[in-house]
Amino acid sequence: VNKRAVATLNVKAENGAERYVLKLATGDTVGDLRRYLDEHRRRAALGGGGVAPGAYEIRSAFPARAYDDDETLESAALVPSAALFLKAVEESWTNPL
Repeated sequence: VNKRAVATLNVKAENGAERYVLKLATGDTVGDLRRYLDEHRRRAALGGGGVAPGAYEIRSAFPARAYDDDETLESAALVPSAALFLKAVEESWTNPL
């Protein structure tokens, strides 16, 4: 893989104790990052460690913002590297009636 085509992402979990370092293609989306994180967190939770996946935003402190799942890493300016954190959000429930 061409080094210029890779984004290195350092992601801190909601609890502040778990950290993930991922290398993804610059054309991958924030949604792809979320799927990787969810899969890893699901496996870790089943093994008795880590943080179980829940509803969260993928955010950066500087600039302070949340990222949409359909943004590519490149269009979100997360290339060549970025420090991100996960912020828990309450899932909204709507009565279908």
